[in-house]
Amino acid sequence: MLRFWDMWRGLDISSVLHKLAEIRPIFHSEADFQFALAWELQRHYPTAQVRMERRFPAHAGTKSMYIDIWAEYEGVQYPIELKYQTKALQTAVGNEVFELRGQGAEDNLGYDFLKDLKRIETFVENCEAPVVGNVILLANQPLWNDRPKANAYNKDAFRLYEGREVKGSLCWGKIYPETVERHAPISLTGNYKLEWLPYGSELGFQYLHLECTKETLQPKGPIVEIRTDVNS
Repeated sequence: MLRFWDMWRGLDISSVLHKLAEIRPIFHSEADFQFALAWELQRHYPTAQVRMERRFPAHAGTKSMYIDIWAEYEGVQYPIELKYQTKALQTAVGNEVFELRGQGAEDNLGYDFLKDLKRIETFVENCEAPVVGNVILLANQPLWNDRPKANAYNKDAFRLYEGREVKGSLCWGKIYPETVERHAPISLTGNYKLEWLPYGSELGFQYLHLECTKETLQPKGPIVEIRTDVNS
């Protein structure tokens, strides 16, 4: 029997990302990416409510949180957290010049992305309305190839390589990062399979898009295998 989410796609964020890549294949910063995606969502879904940096108060023992992009469409809420990770690149698109800095620190990026995923899980678990949580990472750093080496490394729990299954409790090895806010383990409720997809065709960007719903956060739920190829 088909489930509700199998029959109804609602706000199709993957399709919007595909369209956005055609007109904005690169961004100056994460804030630039955030604004462009929010604008494109509103353009494709004129009746949707789309907000940036919306604050949600503390609920049921959780802390208050800001969501990068929040949308509501046909009675369903879509919280979206974004990350934009770049290596150094100087290029031009039309008459616009882009000078991206190399950010490095892939282990911290992995931690922050998975922490965002946990924040979205918490939002979904505490939201009384129908909700589809989203976490998106856009990068031209080859994070998809960052597989563990023969000997265990400190950051192994936070690698984001292609095909990895992410679940359960994630923590550092023996060495903690200098930033105290990154010391705490991350405990995920759902199971997620990481699948990177191309963003545009010329500048080497790929994106990772994970979704969660109340259904996928149920105990012993199925692995969430995200397929976002709009041509399939």
